[in-house]
Amino acid sequence: MWYEDLGKTVFLEVLYNQIPDLVNVRIKQIFLFDDGEKAVIIFDMPDFIDNIPPDWMNLGYNSLCIEIIFGSIKNFRLLYDGGLLMIGDIDIIKNKEGFFVKIEGDVNCQFQAKNAMIQKITGYTLDCAGEYGRV
Repeated sequence: MWYEDLGKTVFLEVLYNQIPDLVNVRIKQIFLFDDGEKAVIIFDMPDFIDNIPPDWMNLGYNSLCIEIIFGSIKNFRLLYDGGLLMIGDIDIIKNKEGFFVKIEGDVNCQFQAKNAMIQKITGYTLDCAGEYGRV
């Protein structure tokens, strides 16, 4: 699975009975920083949460956004033709050099990273019509 070799996955594993594949996800941001040494991908999980924490339930949260940070980036490529949303499939594959990341869909991106970890998990409200509340 995409998350197994990333750091800081315990909370994600508590929220889902079975963590979904990253298929048809809304990608909020993809960016480089530290002179191209690091990359971040921020995306919404494709399925509702199975085990909503009590404080999130009180706020009406039912979904989450994940921010993954990647270090020691090589061969970064990004292609986006524009559009209202960036929807795509995200593959994060562990290999001998670290992680190979590939996004295919409305936005296409790929790169190699030496390390990766979940930086942040944020709860929000998503109603059945797909309208976003708190983020």
